[in-house]
Formats: sequence, structure tokens, C-alpha cells
Amino acid sequence: MLTSNAAVIRRSVLVGLVAALVLLAFYFLLVGLTSRSWEHSLELLIQDRYYVTAIAAGFGVQLGLFSYVFGKMEVQKTATKNT
Repeated sequence: MLTSNAAVIRRSVLVGLVAALVLLAFYFLLVGLTSRSWEHSLELLIQDRYYVTAIAAGFGVQLGLFSYVFGKMEVQKTATKNT
């Protein structure tokens, strides 16, 4: 249960970073399995690094914001319940 704004922000940043890393890993795994060459997968990742980084960062921001809004609602619900 989240009890403070600092905890909500900390959790939201962590969720966003993990989401971005998971998306990067999924991209690398999917390209590696379909091309059957991990070297080719790494080459494509380096070649498309700006696009892949932008997409992963955007995905991380979206999930981080969702987590933030959800956490703020939980804090407010807890504060309302305690009054």
C-alpha cells in the first residue's frame, strides 16, 4: 500500500524504467529469434537505436504515468477512508 507522494513517484519511475527495458529485451529477443542470428539482431538494434530508444522511452513514460495516476488514486482512497 502506497502511503506518500514520494513512494508513488519512486514506484512510478521504477515501473517506467522496467517497462522500457522489457520492451527493449522483447525487441531484441523477437528479432533474434526470427533472424536466427543474435549478431544480426544486435546490428539492427544499433542501426535503429534512435527509433527503438524513442519507442521504448515513450512506452516507459506511458506506463510510468499510468502507475502514477493509479498510485495517486490509491493514496487518496486511503486518505478518504481514514477520515
